[in-house]
Amino acid sequence: MAGTITGPVTFTTAGKHVPVYLQDPLRWPLAGGWDALAAGTHRSRPDDFGDAVPPYVPRDQDAVIRTRLTRAAHEGGLVLVVGDSTAGKTRACFEALRAELPEYRVVAPAGGADLLTAVEVIDRTAVRCVVWLDDLESCLGPDGLEPGLLAELIRLRIPVLATMRHQQFEIFAAPETTSEMGTEHARTATAGARVLRQLDPVELNRIWTPGELERAGEGEDDRIADALAHHGTYGIAEYLAAGPALLQEWRRAHRPGGHPRAAALIAAAVDLARTGLRRCLDWCWIVAPGMDIVLRLVPDRLWEIFQDVVPEPPVRAQGGGRRRCDDRAVLAAIIFVATSGCTWRQVPPVFGASWQTVHRRFTDWSTARVWAKLHRVVLDQLGRNGELDWSRCAIDSASVRAVKGGL
Repeated sequence: MAGTITGPVTFTTAGKHVPVYLQDPLRWPLAGGWDALAAGTHRSRPDDFGDAVPPYVPRDQDAVIRTRLTRAAHEGGLVLVVGDSTAGKTRACFEALRAELPEYRVVAPAGGADLLTAVEVIDRTAVRCVVWLDDLESCLGPDGLEPGLLAELIRLRIPVLATMRHQQFEIFAAPETTSEMGTEHARTATAGARVLRQLDPVELNRIWTPGELERAGEGEDDRIADALAHHGTYGIAEYLAAGPALLQEWRRAHRPGGHPRAAALIAAAVDLARTGLRRCLDWCWIVAPGMDIVLRLVPDRLWEIFQDVVPEPPVRAQGGGRRRCDDRAVLAAIIFVATSGCTWRQVPPVFGASWQTVHRRFTDWSTARVWAKLHRVVLDQLGRNGELDWSRCAIDSASVRAVKGGL
């Protein structure tokens, strides 16, 4: 007897436990309203409204992916997108699914065994579903997706949309000989290879084409604009995804069992970037903190010459007060500002003097013409050593009219 059924419907398979998330297809999300992060897209830097998914920039392969997905919805079959990590595979598939099959329910099995169960559940219902397999390798094998199950998906006209990294695709597409691997590994590799040989994967490049970059530049999202300006040798999607992932890894490194030394090194790099030092630094600046930096910026010979031209520090009449910051350290801080391009306020604390002290000492020494004297002494020393190159020089002069005929 037939009738109308309303409300949740739970499907079971005889003698087999069905995970809760697979029991009711009517609770599976609709593709048109599915969340990109739930689908597995990489999180980007949130915008001002807290959205961690930037606007989608159309890729050159979108038309191919969407055409094949539409065909799979009518005939069944598997559409596979292959590319490097963070090439944008998941996002491209997600946008294709939302655009072409918005009324389909989406099921994302957690592994090969759950994929088998999901197919059985779909077979018992008239609900239109698409199987989502992000990182296809997790479902390949004799107990998951193998040639027989792929044939069943085609028979039932169930579309499957999957992604796979290049490295994993090569491992399964050209497995080692069975004598070089364990029995279970051999069975999984063989089953996976037989599935992949039936497919014509869509390649999605990590490095964006000129057309894709041009489309990215047409948007107004500041995250994409920043990626366009600074991605360098990396892909746009790779640049957008790297920040949040690296930040999480850095935070985990501080925890017990993490990598505290690596975390400290990254913290130092972040602090240097905040002071305006974004260029590459010599390794000695990192491994030789404190006085070693002072000695490298103000070597002994320079310090000897400087002591001959710098005035004696003032003496407090009443005594007391704070101890005067070391002149050599302050000179090193001044040289650091002059060579690094940072501002006075960005002087790092490694020199042991505040930026106010460094700037005040610079002003006092400038008033005393220390820099001109130092320049002259250095030139005299180079001249005595025959190290001045006179092959190129410039001479400047000026003439002034004598007033009232005077000389």
